[in-house]
Amino acid sequence: TNITLLTPHDALPISPPRFQMTAGWRRDQLVGCLKTWSATQRMMQTQGAQTVAELAQKIAIAWPNAQQVRQFYWPIYLRVGRV
Repeated sequence: TNITLLTPHDALPISPPRFQMTAGWRRDQLVGCLKTWSATQRMMQTQGAQTVAELAQKIAIAWPNAQQVRQFYWPIYLRVGRV
């Protein structure tokens, strides 16, 4: 089986459509998501779980209503090429 990797020269000269993920979260959902990140897990292992608790306190200052839902957006970038 041959596998061909795309090089910058193989990219098609088009602009793909823009995509994004969205989520409406309460403050505790955001903090819960942050805790699932592998980098956060490593930080908790090396620096202690209080680091996330301290971050959650800072988030609470900026987001005082814990039940308020805020929108989060993650752009999804595409690189289109020909295989």
